[in-house]
Amino acid sequence: MATEIERITILTYDVDLIEHKCEYEIHNQYDRYNKLDKYELRLFMKGDSHEEWFDFKLSPISETVLKVTDMFIGKSAHRKKGIPEVLIVESKKIFNKKVVSSSNKHPILISERRSDEASKVWKRLEKKGLVRYNEISDVFEVL
Repeated sequence: MATEIERITILTYDVDLIEHKCEYEIHNQYDRYNKLDKYELRLFMKGDSHEEWFDFKLSPISETVLKVTDMFIGKSAHRKKGIPEVLIVESKKIFNKKVVSSSNKHPILISERRSDEASKVWKRLEKKGLVRYNEISDVFEVL
């Protein structure tokens, strides 16, 4: 019999500031391509099936630092709901570690890159004063 994974409730806010009550699970995962462990946060919105989650992953790059490596929607209903922003900030609280973005100038992981869409997420957080950007390393860091 499989053990049930705990779901944690979290609120997200869409572009119209409408509140959405969501739940996320934390999974440990091994990335064979990059040969490293990752934490996977699977966020489910109301009405999502067990296979329709927003996929958010972080990789420990040191004892004190986690790098956001993946932010993928599970279905179009996840768009413009503020999900990645909430998970980025929540990650620092959950793991009590420094949380940083991927870098396009100085990647340290094999497949590391930050998409234009991901950069927009980080810039929205920067505008709110929740992260800072280091132009030299091309990395955003949660404050």
